[in-house]
Formats: sequence, C-alpha cells, structure tokens
Amino acid sequence: MFGDDTHGGSLYVKDCQTVRIISSSISNSKATKYGGAIFIDASDGAVAIETDLGDNVPPCEFSNTVVTEAGGAIYAKSGVSLRVNGCSITAATAGIGAAIYIGDIEQNGLFTSAALVRPQISNTIFD
Repeated sequence: MFGDDTHGGSLYVKDCQTVRIISSSISNSKATKYGGAIFIDASDGAVAIETDLGDNVPPCEFSNTVVTEAGGAIYAKSGVSLRVNGCSITAATAGIGAAIYIGDIEQNGLFTSAALVRPQISNTIFD
C-alpha cells in the first residue's frame, strides 16, 4: 500500500474493501502522474480520510503535494466510496483537480467522468 513515482506519492490503495486514514499528515509528497499524496484504486471499496475528534488529536493534513496530471493531494478512481472529513489541504498542485480528483485515468487523451457511490467531503479546508 505504499505509493510509487507515478501513482500516489505516499500511499497507493488498491483492491481494499475498507480503509480508514485517521488524523494523519502527509507533506512534501510527489507523484509524476496521479495522486500527489494518495491514489485510490479500490472499486466497490470505501475509503475514509478524516480527523479523530478526540482531545489533543492533530487534524488530518495534506500540504505541499504535487502531481503533473490529476489529484494534487487525492486521486480516487470511479467506483470508490470516498469520505473526506475534517481535513486541511494546502499548497496542492495538479494539472486537473489541484486538491482532489474523482474519476478515471486518462483514456485516449481524455479523462472520463466520475461514477462514485456517495462521495462526501465535509468540514474540509482547501487553501
């Protein structure tokens, strides 16, 4: 589940049913194509990236994440149930979707549209 040079600079999630990333920090992460910090390829899976609301727990943070194609911080392929809650995404850069890109990888020069199951993004700061 570790990222590589092209997909998910820090984390590559593949073929998992349920993944929870809680109160984590990813900074200065880079990929050459998709998902500067996290690339999610888990069709029919559920991924939650959130802050634990307990006392003295740091928030979920993504900072200085870079990718040339899509999803500066997070790239989620179609079919993923994605929840992002209570996170801070700062200084994320990408050709498409500087912070988050939801869809499919490029096919014949075009990015295809998203077909997600109830994506939820709440209480999240984009800067």
